[in-house]
Amino acid sequence: MFRLSKIAIATATATATACFAGLLFSSGCKPQKGTASPEDYYPLILVALQGGETAAMIGRNQAIDDGDFAGCVASEVFIGAFGSTRDSLSGKLQDQLVVPGFELNLAECLPLRQSDGPEGDDQAAEITEQIAGVALSAGTFYAQKLKAANCKKGTAALGALDYIRGLVPAVAKQIKDPGSPVSVAGVVVDLSQCDDT
Repeated sequence: MFRLSKIAIATATATATACFAGLLFSSGCKPQKGTASPEDYYPLILVALQGGETAAMIGRNQAIDDGDFAGCVASEVFIGAFGSTRDSLSGKLQDQLVVPGFELNLAECLPLRQSDGPEGDDQAAEITEQIAGVALSAGTFYAQKLKAANCKKGTAALGALDYIRGLVPAVAKQIKDPGSPVSVAGVVVDLSQCDDT
């Protein structure tokens, strides 16, 4: 069964954690004692997505070095997903959030595939946790807090994070039956039930 190397996991986790810490301790984003606002959570969600993208880049590079096809495919998918989701959340929110689809070229990954390579949905879920777990957990924590005070922003963030989690079947499919290029469908998150702006 595929596993990202311990070095890759440690590096990716450290990178994501450093991104969060950098935001928390920067003077521009650090809430003042007693004055924290739910709005302060939104930048933390964006940083979580940036940390996830960086962790996926580290995972891809390590997978290529290690000759791990499954890790390479999963990392490529999540690089695109985290970037696309972050860009969508950075824009002005209307009655819906549109996370656009994207195309991937797995040319760097395909030479790593072996005829007896690993397959399976369980493996894709495991790789997802290794690559994206820290970012998704942190983002979800802050998005749930934000939703209580700002329905639109919180719902948008939770929908975007669910979209990333929902890519596990796409990752599993590519591991089982790779193709190049790969299309990842976009998603629309309905925000019309929220009264706030």
